[in-house]
Amino acid sequence: MEELKKLEKITSPDNRTTFFVIVNRETGQKREYRIEDLYEELNLIELNEAVPEDVRSQFNVARNVCLYSWFCYSFHNVSCLMAYSTIEMALRIRLGKPEHKSSLRTLLNEALAKGLLKDKLLPEAIADLRNRAAHGSLMNGPWSVQILRLCAETINQLFTSTEYTTA
Repeated sequence: MEELKKLEKITSPDNRTTFFVIVNRETGQKREYRIEDLYEELNLIELNEAVPEDVRSQFNVARNVCLYSWFCYSFHNVSCLMAYSTIEMALRIRLGKPEHKSSLRTLLNEALAKGLLKDKLLPEAIADLRNRAAHGSLMNGPWSVQILRLCAETINQLFTSTEYTTA
């Protein structure tokens, strides 16, 4: 069960984080997974300059929450939810529907139909993952880095050039 972390342990890694190791595939040598490793992974996940600043800012919130999952393992889920909401924000901007009430799945399918997304399986996968996370799932795992990569790739596809219309 998740609990409020003790004040004196706020800057200590969540004990679930310490179970992971890095394995050198050439030598088989193992070492502990460190916060620096997580930071390096997150630092490589970027949105391109054509993505609107508001979207990039919200995506950075998701990356920061993921970084803080080092201290609070359940933040992985929060990071994923933030990343999914950033995709929805990007879709609404890119499709020119800031107040539109369409579902994430509908927006993803519209972007696919307009050629803004290339992978036909992407809308289904993202919508299903988001729905599982958003509707009371107990899934809790360290996959937020992979989800952030997927979300960044999706958002970057929407804004492949600096010229896009919002109408």
